[in-house]
Amino acid sequence: MVLLAMLKPYIDAVLRVWRLAIRPTRGRTALALRNGVICMAAVLIGEIWQLPMLSLLTLSLAALWQNNRVANMKVAVMYVVFFSVVTGVLYVGVATTINNFFATLVFNLLLSFVFFFLSTTTILGLISVVGGLVLSYLLVTLDSMQIGDAVARLVLYAWRVFLIIGGLIGFIGSWLSPSPEHVLTDQIVERLFLSAKCLTRRAKGQPIPIGLQEAITDSVGEGVSGMFGVLGLAALEHRWTGTDLSYLRRAALNSFGILQVVGQCLTNNAPISDEDCAHLAGKVKALGDCFAENRRPTEIDEQTVCSGPLAQEIERLIQAFTQPLTAEEVQLPPNQPPAKTPPKKPVFLYRGRFGIKRMSALP
Repeated sequence: MVLLAMLKPYIDAVLRVWRLAIRPTRGRTALALRNGVICMAAVLIGEIWQLPMLSLLTLSLAALWQNNRVANMKVAVMYVVFFSVVTGVLYVGVATTINNFFATLVFNLLLSFVFFFLSTTTILGLISVVGGLVLSYLLVTLDSMQIGDAVARLVLYAWRVFLIIGGLIGFIGSWLSPSPEHVLTDQIVERLFLSAKCLTRRAKGQPIPIGLQEAITDSVGEGVSGMFGVLGLAALEHRWTGTDLSYLRRAALNSFGILQVVGQCLTNNAPISDEDCAHLAGKVKALGDCFAENRRPTEIDEQTVCSGPLAQEIERLIQAFTQPLTAEEVQLPPNQPPAKTPPKKPVFLYRGRFGIKRMSALP
């Protein structure tokens, strides 16, 4: 018994990873297939041209591939520009540190710090991490070469690899990836279906599985920033009108609000009746089917039927799906905890040569 109690956290962690691996998320299989297609194309090009760093080529593509075409185009442009600069830095680094192990080590440490700093403070993100990984690998590889012509040739090969990666992401991603509106609609449908499943099981008196509870908790934890980011990419594409985007903005915010309220109904003692759960599950499921068919709900019964604060809040959010939402009207969904003021913490400032002054300041 003691051994089982000790192993229980590890068993729970393994089971959670397994549930995440088999979770039936919308668009997940299609994203994996697109990622496999672009990696296969990269391997074919690399084998035809006998490119070096073929493993890094596929690794970079798998890490940088996005779920919509506008994001892939942005990543492709940023990748080409960023790695053109990286190639120049690589040439300078090789010219100054070749056959000098200590200089190569210092240059590697310096560039690793710069790239990881850029990954956390700029919009480069994972591109900067991949850049630091590739550049460190190339510096170590080039340091073992003794012929200057071979070094210059490998640097140019590396630049060609970077251009191929950016071109594949931009070209294949522009016609193989879905539009941002499609990705956002899938996210809205996913949240609505999760809410409908949970309400249906509550209405039937059935226990809610752990996998469904984790899916709801994870979706609530993601917030709405990701959906609004996709909405911003949809605005850049100029395919939909401003009115359509405002309706999508409303649907994104309200679907998250419904899921957030449903997350409070996971326990058996939640203040919501089985009749209200059955009524709301049908309405939420109908909304999800509507968005799954690429249609926008136009008519929703505005009569209040449910009783209880949670059921009435869900009903209010459902009825608001037919109303557009402008960017100025965006607010946090109901029941969102207020933002906490960051606590004050001491900041020590040097005064003169040896004295230290203690002050209180915000981070």
